[in-house]
Amino acid sequence: MSIQDWGAVGEIVGGVAVIATLLYLATQLRQTNKAIRSSSFHEVQNSWLHINGWLVTNESVARIWRIGIVDAEQLTDDEFMQFSFFLLSTFHIMETIFIQYELGTVELRAWQGERRTIDNIFNSPGVQYWWKQNPWCFTSEFRDFLEQEIYRPDSLIDNQDSSV
Repeated sequence: MSIQDWGAVGEIVGGVAVIATLLYLATQLRQTNKAIRSSSFHEVQNSWLHINGWLVTNESVARIWRIGIVDAEQLTDDEFMQFSFFLLSTFHIMETIFIQYELGTVELRAWQGERRTIDNIFNSPGVQYWWKQNPWCFTSEFRDFLEQEIYRPDSLIDNQDSSV
C-alpha cells in the first residue's frame, strides 16, 4: 500500500470516528434533555404539593381559600392579605409552568392537565377580583395568556353557585 492509500484509509477511519462521536453526543443530548424536563416537571409538582399542603393541613387557610375564590370581598382585610399572598404563590407556579411549556421543557400531556388547573382557578370570581388588582406581578406574556386564552367571563356566574 502506498502512502496515498494509507491516507485514504485514515480519512475513512476519521470520518467514521466523527460520525460515531456525533451520534454519541446526540444520544447524550437527548438524555440530558429528558432529565431536564423530568427535573423541571418534578420541581413544579413539588411546588403544587407545597401549596396543597397549606390547604390540607391548615383549616384557616382552607377556609380563606374556600371563601376567597367565591367572593374575596367577604374576607377581612387580614384574610384578604393571606388570600392575596397565597394566590401570588399559586400564580407564580402557574407562570413557571407556562414559561417552561413555552420553552419546550414541559410536555404537551403534562401542560394540558396544568392548563385545566389554571383555567379552574383563574375563572373563579374571587380570583378575578384579586387579579384585577395584581396583574402587574407577572410577565406580559403570562398576563396575555390568562386574559386572552383562559379567561371565560361566562364561567364566573357558574362558579358562584357551586360549592367550592
